[in-house]
Amino acid sequence: MEKNITPDSVISALMNHAKTSDSDFPVHVFPSKIQRIILELNTTCGFPIDYTASAMLAAISVAIGNTHRIEVKRNWQESAIVYIAIVGRPGDCKSHPLTFVMRPLVNADWKNNQEFQKKHCEYQQAIAMSRKERILNRLLSVECVVNEEKEPIPTVMRFTADAKRRLYEWQHENAALCDN
Repeated sequence: MEKNITPDSVISALMNHAKTSDSDFPVHVFPSKIQRIILELNTTCGFPIDYTASAMLAAISVAIGNTHRIEVKRNWQESAIVYIAIVGRPGDCKSHPLTFVMRPLVNADWKNNQEFQKKHCEYQQAIAMSRKERILNRLLSVECVVNEEKEPIPTVMRFTADAKRRLYEWQHENAALCDN
């Protein structure tokens, strides 16, 4: 009575389960991994297959965005933008599949926004400085690398001709500070 359980037998059993459910959504058009996610969410969380599959289409559309286009006919291109409306009665579990499927995209967007905010703040601080302050700030931010004899190793820094001229002027004006 012992029966070998293989991934194919599990997927086919899940497919049979999906066919016996009330959903007419063609889940078979999805890749097998996405089919498995949809069917597992149906069996474990009770998410309706059609709502979950629709949410999956929306998430895939968002992930692709405008990065790929298909030429339907000559001079007629379409992107992967899909508009989806999940309609059902109150309490039909419409929001949960959408939230579950979109969570990775929302998290990635939040992380990218945090990085953008940080870089934007640095940019705003940089443009608020005068040229002289920016040059001085760049010089002061360079870390000094030393060798085994504790002697500084020269670091190559690229400056514009105007920045070099200003640096030389500053050194000339502040020679007493540079003599040490």
